[in-house]
Amino acid sequence: TEEPPANPNMPAKSPFIFKNADGKPVFDIKRYASEVLKGKAPHFVLLNIGDNDTFGYDPNAPDPAQEKLFKDNMNRFLDELRSIAPDAVFGAIMPNTYNYSDRSFLHNYGPNFPRLKQMQNRQRYIELMTEIADTRTDLQIVPSNFSVDSVDGMPYNSGTHFNTLGARQFASSIYAWLKAQMAIKGGVAGPETRAAVPVPVATVAQTTAPAPAASVPLTMLPPEKAPVTLAASSQSASQQQRPDWLQRQYTRILRALSFE
Repeated sequence: TEEPPANPNMPAKSPFIFKNADGKPVFDIKRYASEVLKGKAPHFVLLNIGDNDTFGYDPNAPDPAQEKLFKDNMNRFLDELRSIAPDAVFGAIMPNTYNYSDRSFLHNYGPNFPRLKQMQNRQRYIELMTEIADTRTDLQIVPSNFSVDSVDGMPYNSGTHFNTLGARQFASSIYAWLKAQMAIKGGVAGPETRAAVPVPVATVAQTTAPAPAASVPLTMLPPEKAPVTLAASSQSASQQQRPDWLQRQYTRILRALSFE
């Protein structure tokens, strides 16, 4: 369709839809790869798709035909993606936890889409995507549905869209998934040239006090201060660099182990 979108911030059409020789819109993901991706196959494909479709679903009247159509369309889409990215890892992003407040849904969507209804629809969507992943060998579930704080991570006036804190929490779960997949794949080079990704190693050395006699109750022993040191690995300086937030976590762990 060439009709303008209802939301001016959204694209007028799917980026995978093109006109054929007859001027009719067709789903052509290979053309998308050629024109938009310049012929370069992606190493990772993240799908954040389908959650909005649940707004028209009635959890009190399940429709098996509608669910089958959803799964068939999703499998077709994944098959087309696989044709342009034969070695890519596919990850399906799950919708974040919605706002804890019923009023936020009333503010956004009015009485037709209450929070409980959408929470039920969201759960069914996650179940359907999991069923699709269970029947395929090339799709993984990204557990981003657990990452956003539904109180502090959501603005008071939005039922489903997070604030800055929620966006950081959501992004962190996806980033962690990507880092894990890169380590499993051994980098993002081709299969002939992949090498194992060097994993930073940190060793915690602790001096342990002699074990107490069996007859002495542990609750009677005074707490011992055990010196804890973080041993440097033999890796290069660039490999030993850590983000500030990770260094802070190390510091907290060390303090906890040394009973400070």
